[in-house]
Amino acid sequence: MTTLKEITAVGIRLEEAATRLGSNTGTPDEIYERYLMISIQILDSEFDQYPDDALEMFLRDFLENKRRDLKLD
Repeated sequence: MTTLKEITAVGIRLEEAATRLGSNTGTPDEIYERYLMISIQILDSEFDQYPDDALEMFLRDFLENKRRDLKLD
């Protein structure tokens, strides 16, 4: 069973990776694309560690919130 702590750690790793890639540089579209690219990499490498699409659903929600934060909606 996936715990809140485990799924939250994914969000932290995603933010850290985006920061290393310069998450605050570029246009909002470019910043979002960085987050999307990292999310796809995480999903591809870790999907089997989480039950019933939990990781996919978390990343989808994370990206939706990021789009809103970047005012892309």
